[in-house]
Amino acid sequence: MGWMLLSVIFTAIIIFSFSWTVLALIRQRKLSEMKSDFVNNMTHELRTPVSAISLASEMLLKPMVLSNREKVEKYASLIFDQNNRMRSLVEHVLQVSAFDRHEYRLNLAEVDVHEMIDDLVASFRLIVEDRGGSITLKTEADRSLLVGDRLYLTNILSSVIDNAEKYSPAKPQIVISTRSSEHGIYIIVSDNGVGMTASQRKLIFQKFYRVPTGNKHNIKGYGLGLYNAQVLAKAHGGSLTVTSELGRGSTFSLYLPYGESRNSDYIS
Repeated sequence: MGWMLLSVIFTAIIIFSFSWTVLALIRQRKLSEMKSDFVNNMTHELRTPVSAISLASEMLLKPMVLSNREKVEKYASLIFDQNNRMRSLVEHVLQVSAFDRHEYRLNLAEVDVHEMIDDLVASFRLIVEDRGGSITLKTEADRSLLVGDRLYLTNILSSVIDNAEKYSPAKPQIVISTRSSEHGIYIIVSDNGVGMTASQRKLIFQKFYRVPTGNKHNIKGYGLGLYNAQVLAKAHGGSLTVTSELGRGSTFSLYLPYGESRNSDYIS
């Protein structure tokens, strides 16, 4: 009887170890696939500015172009714009590396959340309305002032709104609302986009992860924006969560404390 019990225990240990190994391999494979997708997508994104700079440089070497000031300015401007685009891509990656090593600090100051939202919406509204959609504001928080890093808070909200616009259909309907709680403010961004499955929701804040949409390049991005946003929300003592249903859109909820709670590791 004792040997039988030991045999059962031993078998259970073997099954558990095997299952754990399989799950670890699956997770490793998924991470490898996400990294591969990131590299492929980054390569795809870099190809356009590199090609544009190459073509513009070639045109500037032609005597007939050099003798035309208007054309010189046109191609020089193109090179400048595409160079800035590549710099932005590189800074995106470097920022993630800095976040992983905690090599950044919050420059804290008083921030008016409603004013920040108004500024952001002004830039996104043109993009959304050009697609036949709309952005609706419902700033109902009684208290909109908090202590935080305005640049990083803007980055958080920009990533969330950008995600709502990119993953929405032909006519995006985005609603941004705020509400007060006892110790902080909630900023809620809802959309009528493609939504997510339960398994996709679990991965959405992972580095390099992007919700599958068929063609990997039809929606721009690197799988870094929401990862960065959640890291920065936590650094502010807050949180970034999501609720979503496939085919019925997503709702991101950003909570930020007014100033009572901060992660001291990130404060300058």
